[in-house]
Amino acid sequence: MIYRDPVSQKIFHFVCSDSKISGQTIADIYKRRWAVELLFRWLKGHLDIRRLPVKTKNAVRVLLAVAVLFQLLLQLKKLTDQFKGTLWGLLRTIRSGSIQKSLMDTGPPDGCRWSSASVVGSTA
Repeated sequence: MIYRDPVSQKIFHFVCSDSKISGQTIADIYKRRWAVELLFRWLKGHLDIRRLPVKTKNAVRVLLAVAVLFQLLLQLKKLTDQFKGTLWGLLRTIRSGSIQKSLMDTGPPDGCRWSSASVVGSTA
């Protein structure tokens, strides 16, 4: 099968066992598959899903559904906040912001020499 991309004018040659399918149909299938591959690459790279910690088919489905939902929610936040960076940048911003907030909320542990009470009362 031969397909010419109307935008780039590149010619693609596909080998297919079904001679009744057009080159356009095969190109569309590959385009959709590539989008799925990019999604899984993003999930592996940014959500650290390289090996699934579960064994059952249903648990794998649930884990992947949650990961995809998380990625979609990130995209929604990017749109609503009009974030100009990448999804990875947004994820880093959210992670660092939540860590900072949790550290500020908890404060230093009791007896810490850098706590505000001990710094104010010090003679140094």
